Amino acid sequence: MIFRRFHKHHKRQKRELPTRKLKVMVAMRVTSHARDMVQSGVLGVLANAFDLSLLYITDGREEVPLDTFGTAYTWPHKGRAGTGLLGRIRDWRRDQINNIAYALNQISRRRGSEQDDYLITRTTTHWPWKIVHFVSFVARCHLETPVAWLFRTWLRMTYVPMIPDGEDRPDVMLVMNNPFNIDGHIDDVLRDARAKGIPVFAQQLNWDNLADRNFLEDPDYVGVFGEQAFLFCRLIHGYSGSRVFLTGSPRFEFLRRDLPDRVEARRRLGLPEQGRILMYCSGGRTFDDAGVLRDINRAIVEGRLPTDVHVYFKGHTGRVTQQVTGDETSALEEDDVLSHVTEWEPETPDTPATLDLYPYLYAACDALVSPFSTMLLEGELCGRPALCLAYNDPDHPSNEFGWDWERTSYRLHLSPLRHSDAVVICESREDLIRDCGRVLALLDRPCVAEAAKKNAEIAVTTGLDSCAERIISAVRRCYTGEGADGSHIMDPGFRDG
Repeated sequence: MIFRRFHKHHKRQKRELPTRKLKVMVAMRVTSHARDMVQSGVLGVLANAFDLSLLYITDGREEVPLDTFGTAYTWPHKGRAGTGLLGRIRDWRRDQINNIAYALNQISRRRGSEQDDYLITRTTTHWPWKIVHFVSFVARCHLETPVAWLFRTWLRMTYVPMIPDGEDRPDVMLVMNNPFNIDGHIDDVLRDARAKGIPVFAQQLNWDNLADRNFLEDPDYVGVFGEQAFLFCRLIHGYSGSRVFLTGSPRFEFLRRDLPDRVEARRRLGLPEQGRILMYCSGGRTFDDAGVLRDINRAIVEGRLPTDVHVYFKGHTGRVTQQVTGDETSALEEDDVLSHVTEWEPETPDTPATLDLYPYLYAACDALVSPFSTMLLEGELCGRPALCLAYNDPDHPSNEFGWDWERTSYRLHLSPLRHSDAVVICESREDLIRDCGRVLALLDRPCVAEAAKKNAEIAVTTGLDSCAERIISAVRRCYTGEGADGSHIMDPGFRDG
């Protein structure tokens, strides 16, 4: 029975690496993660080191060529519980139960560290109102721990096995993992691996994952960006140091190479070769990007900012004219003329930027402006100072989404930005132009690039070895039972002692 097999205690003796290549299966859910693994070159290095196979849960929006790296097992984002109407109903029910279990587990582990109302709101943002009301009711009755256990037990008893058996059975599962796996697909992979006694190594994907979210199903080992996330695993998630490996970020591998020549980069992006460039990185539909661009452009035209300043707008997936936030007035109109703003123009409105574009972005710009985008961290790694926007616009439609940018700016993973000498924090829309002047003034200070790089190293390890090399070493240790600190781990369970 799956439930009994899941709880079987898989004790094992220390073992040696086999003479053959290790069989490693890489599990990925989100298209962007698969694309980054391919474009960064990390997946190619792993394919050379291991007998690689891939488990990919596709959303059907974009095809990623994974079969060139090994046998690819593709599962649909919808329909894993069966085809037809009945299968879709089962899928929907399971997805909702998984989300409820995640929310209650999150509240159970975080209660006391945050205000209850804020914790519930942040955990269930954008969810159907019936689920929100149910989670809120259970949490206010202080029943989140037993109810989360019941739901998680049901999920463990009814998961759909996705890992192949027989000759195709992997020795180690390498999971590109976020603690909150939307719809529970990757959680099912972890349940399946635990039932089959396969050790799981989970690689951190996003900067905020480990600070803000708890695992519903705990992987055996975790690979993290750097020292900051290592401490999150130790102090928030309860992992022993032997189970946490500093691997860096696959996405940031391009930062290990020298940036292109500045003039070449500006020519490629269609920017002025002379002067200073502020790169504005979008906050998405929850922030008034268009209003900020209008204000900065007006300030340059009126002489309140230096006339040699130009702004390059890098949106999530397209131009700001296409990013309507619920109110047409919050996006740029076609007749808006922003003489000091250039927009990134993808092939289509939904086309994301490829990783080979990013070195040109950071080579071309002098400083960044953003409401706490991860690109600020990337910019610091490249020695670029930043202006962080940490305010809410009371009249902007983004407030309908319940996103509190002021409170967001104090999230734990963002502390390196708040403490950096190379960062200016803008806490009011009225102070925007003044603070733009402050970040431009940082460019004239000696050693600001060095200060930015040193600060970013708190969050992301670049080191001598590449991310792929670090992952390869960690996966081999997972197989043999050797911990990150050289100790021997008898039980793949995530807690020691």
